[in-house]
Amino acid sequence: MKKIISQIAAVALIFGATSTISNAGCDYIFGNECSTPDECCFSYDYVDIAYLYSNYGSAVPPNVFGGAAAPNASIIDKLKGVDIEFKKAIGCNFYFSGEFYNTDGVLSDQIVAANPALFGKRAEFYYYRAGVGYHHSLADNIDFTFEGGGLYWDCRVPAKHQDEWGWYISPGLRVCMGFGELYANYMYENFETQENHRFEGGAIVPVTECMSFKLAGRYETEYEKSSFLAGIRFNY
Repeated sequence: MKKIISQIAAVALIFGATSTISNAGCDYIFGNECSTPDECCFSYDYVDIAYLYSNYGSAVPPNVFGGAAAPNASIIDKLKGVDIEFKKAIGCNFYFSGEFYNTDGVLSDQIVAANPALFGKRAEFYYYRAGVGYHHSLADNIDFTFEGGGLYWDCRVPAKHQDEWGWYISPGLRVCMGFGELYANYMYENFETQENHRFEGGAIVPVTECMSFKLAGRYETEYEKSSFLAGIRFNY
């Protein structure tokens, strides 16, 4: 996975540099084809690339990932990787939305103690989301968003993996501030064998006309999973 992250980071730097040079004048938060001079109109054409760190507050049982170990053992405690999200405007009020993240982590000490042959082995998690959204201006500096679509996740442990399909709905808010943007959203995820409630909030701080820093926090009710995201947004 480290090789994948390095490749993505390299592409991100090249994309950001060329976008900043070739699209000088593009708007990172304000303005699009539907805006008026008096409105704070958010862009829905962007790609976010961020480092993702996740920590579980409660045990993730081995059977969730198709493994076997000591009773009450958590298969993994922490995951690190990369998260990529995008939006693509469709006309004035609709947009395509998607997300992919790939994280992995060393198997927990409990698992290794019960299965010494697994020392140093890792679990890897893939997540895919694609949908269609709608946005509506509540005020000059506030947009309400609502989207829904399909989900797929795939978790791989030594010699075995488990995957599931699902669907989601997600309302959210984007608020334009003097320094950039604050956002918050809620996502309900329904998979074949489980459901999850995901809450996320963060800030987007511009550094050029086409590039911004992103800092965000995420909490998921499934296994009390807390995540931190830090990365870059590229508008196109």
